[in-house]
Amino acid sequence: MGSSPMERDRLVKLAPRYYEIAVCNFFAGTSHGSRQTLGGIGSIEFWAPLDAALRGLQEKKMLEAIPDDFGPTIFVRTDSFKDQWEEMKKDKTSPCYRYALDPQRDIWLKTALAAVNKAYKEEKIEDKDFLKPDAEWEPIPVDRADPKLQHVTRALEKTIEEVQQDNGYNATLPEEKAFVVDSLKAATEKLKRDDVVSFAYLKRKAIDVLDVIIHRFGTASVGLTAQAARAAIFDWLKSIGGQILHWLF
Repeated sequence: MGSSPMERDRLVKLAPRYYEIAVCNFFAGTSHGSRQTLGGIGSIEFWAPLDAALRGLQEKKMLEAIPDDFGPTIFVRTDSFKDQWEEMKKDKTSPCYRYALDPQRDIWLKTALAAVNKAYKEEKIEDKDFLKPDAEWEPIPVDRADPKLQHVTRALEKTIEEVQQDNGYNATLPEEKAFVVDSLKAATEKLKRDDVVSFAYLKRKAIDVLDVIIHRFGTASVGLTAQAARAAIFDWLKSIGGQILHWLF
């Protein structure tokens, strides 16, 4: 007999906390690793709770994510990792505390993760269970005094300028060029005018459009400028953290 929705919700809430222990155990011994490397840790079977654990550790400022255009995201241990990991193991309400009590910690963790994964399969938990519906449209505060945001708008304006000046682009693909310029202008104006923006808007109006330019121009000047603008957006979003972290990897 299946569990009630409340029990399923509890499993969705708890699973990342056990995956979090595995991730912290990994980073206690190394300073960095890719998402795929973390996914290869023994007893980690599912991406969704792993990603939820990674988001939680980023929110605690224990890990920093370095996304790549094509390769897996790299996670780097921050200077505060060690102290916060020790504090987590002192929290008696956390599975980290029970993990730390056992002299055979690796065995405790392997057994706990096996049980989590078994329940995960039995309850047929899906990746979407870990996501809040329409979360990508939730408002992100826009602080125009933020130097990182200012860098974003300057980088977008520079990209727009270089695209507009590329006569070859206009001659070969005028409609694509018009779409690119209009989209980036809209995104730039929104960031300079409005108090909030959503990741979904930024993805459609800026990030995806910059990807078009990067694909079209490669290592030419316009392509490199677009890459810099894209990196600036992710750097700003990463500094905000919170609800945005899911969309960064």
